[in-house]
Amino acid sequence: RLGDPTAAQRVAAEALQIAETVGDPLSIADACIRAAITIQFEEPARARTLFRRALEISTAIGENVRRVRCFVNLGVLELYENNWDAARSAFGSGVDEARAAGLTELWALGSLNLGVTAARVGEYDEAAQYLGEALRLSAVVQNSELQLYAAYNLAHLERDRGRSREAADTYELVMALAERIGQAEVQEGARAAFGLIRLESGREEEARRAAECIAPFLATRTDWFQGRELAEALLLRLLLLDRAHDRAVEAFTRALTLAHPTDIYGAAWLTAEFGDELRPFAGDIVQAAIERYATRPEVLGNPKIRDRLTVLLIDSKSTIDRS
Repeated sequence: RLGDPTAAQRVAAEALQIAETVGDPLSIADACIRAAITIQFEEPARARTLFRRALEISTAIGENVRRVRCFVNLGVLELYENNWDAARSAFGSGVDEARAAGLTELWALGSLNLGVTAARVGEYDEAAQYLGEALRLSAVVQNSELQLYAAYNLAHLERDRGRSREAADTYELVMALAERIGQAEVQEGARAAFGLIRLESGREEEARRAAECIAPFLATRTDWFQGRELAEALLLRLLLLDRAHDRAVEAFTRALTLAHPTDIYGAAWLTAEFGDELRPFAGDIVQAAIERYATRPEVLGNPKIRDRLTVLLIDSKSTIDRS
């Protein structure tokens, strides 16, 4: 939560070693889950092994809470790897078991992730249903963290649907809640999205104030995190507005380099968002990015990004043909 993934990985690995030394099955399952979460972006294969080990232990001893957590975490891993059907299956299993066992908090968590999956592939009505369910259930159990993520993703959904006012209002609520419970990455991601909405509506000063808060935070982070693409996008928009084209190209290239190993979706989104504007100043870089991401599963499964990159590819071919 404090934004130190290296420390998180170290502590989680130490906890697993201690649990194995003690030999308590539940402690081992818990430690496997936590260790897997800290490495799932960088080492998905190892994370999957840890999650499955925890699932096997939980099943053997009939522990429903850990079983549901394993299903949800396996679903998250499949989601990040763009295995849509596998992700939905895992989340669905988690929701079904949580609902049947009366595990409301875990039911909310599964619904949240089903909503994120549906939104990722452009099924907005289904996404709204699941995210609304997650928000309602997390309020019932008074889980501030789940409420935060449900609201954050609802704000993204509103923005994707073109409902800017509703999205901006929700992002403001998310920023306040994220600050209160210490979720810095979510706070800055929401701040960036809020700034982008303000910039789109002509309220440039508000966007610049958001960027002034975000830039120091990004400067302290050498890793990629979910929502960083929004922060990078706001800074890029302002650089382009200031006609600082060389700096914009540098920032775009740096962002793609940072995102590519762990978040193809984020890199593809940035390419779709800025490819057309940056092509006059960095044609080779932009073209390479378009060709790299246009046929990736992350793009093919998302209608909005897929269509934008397809247009960029067509425009590229037209330019080549004319030359």
